[in-house]
Amino acid sequence: MRKIKYCKLRLLCFVIFLPGFTQAENLLLRTELEKEFDDLASFTHSNSASILNLKTNDDKIIWEKTGDFLVWKAVSKSKVFQPKIELNKRAEFYRLSRTGPRTPKLYVPNDYDLKKQYPFILLLHGRMGNSNLMDVFIPLKDLAEENDFIYCTPDGRLDDFGEQSWWGDEDSTYLKGLIDSATEQYSIDKKRIYVIGHSVGAMFSYKMAHDHADIIAAIVAFSGTGFKDWPYEPEKPVSVLHIHGTHDPIIWWKGSNFYPSVMDNFVKWREFNQCTKQVAVGNINVRDNLLGKETQVTRYENKEGTTVTELWRINFGGHVPSPNKSSRERIIQWLLKKTRE
Repeated sequence: MRKIKYCKLRLLCFVIFLPGFTQAENLLLRTELEKEFDDLASFTHSNSASILNLKTNDDKIIWEKTGDFLVWKAVSKSKVFQPKIELNKRAEFYRLSRTGPRTPKLYVPNDYDLKKQYPFILLLHGRMGNSNLMDVFIPLKDLAEENDFIYCTPDGRLDDFGEQSWWGDEDSTYLKGLIDSATEQYSIDKKRIYVIGHSVGAMFSYKMAHDHADIIAAIVAFSGTGFKDWPYEPEKPVSVLHIHGTHDPIIWWKGSNFYPSVMDNFVKWREFNQCTKQVAVGNINVRDNLLGKETQVTRYENKEGTTVTELWRINFGGHVPSPNKSSRERIIQWLLKKTRE
């Protein structure tokens, strides 16, 4: 009887207070959290124009409201909370953070159709960058409309120097949560989830491929290698397209004490992916400010041809090899052909 009354109350609240974030939603959220977490006895919340903060009595859980898409999630120790909510295309996005507010942007094609399944691309900016700069570095809006995919551009955390960046297992878990949220709330093809990263974002795209090989089908890494040592091999092969300038002054082609050379990294991921068959590919033009077909392509495939490890060597290229329109199209077509087995 009590459960029936609660369900009626919840339905009534949503009917009455549907527009915007409301007192009814506060009540629902608090009630559901209390049901889920026995050790959380009380909650406090505060509203602002764009952010809801809901703190538990253990002072570790913080809820944030942003304007992109919706998931209700709270993590306490090993527990995860995600109630089912009926959504429209443009809903709200609630997420848990222990580090302060971050607002990922989600782009959905204008002709979005629930009956279709869409590939999903996560774009990771470099250190000292942000999601807006990533949109400038590799603009995808027109390509998303033409090729029917959804993409998300999140922001990293502030490091000790006050710059936004990506690091550690916490960000790996956070980004995995964004992917989970998107797949739950939108009609996304779970076999076609990809990551594109630049600089530190490229390094972190390798970490995402390593940590979440069960869901990531392929990555594109601009001007950033993986790590010298990995704690274990990825669970499954993940196709890799690495794009790097030979004259990169930030992430050197030859590597350093902190990260491997481009070629050592390429060989390592060829081994991870069991790509032993070299496939001839001609040179291409990636940068309009460099003459001719300045980029040398080296491609290896596995025996079945389903996994690819590919390197684009941009001769005389620097750290920000923003690709021209034709190479952006080539990159997207390269990604969209990759499918998680």
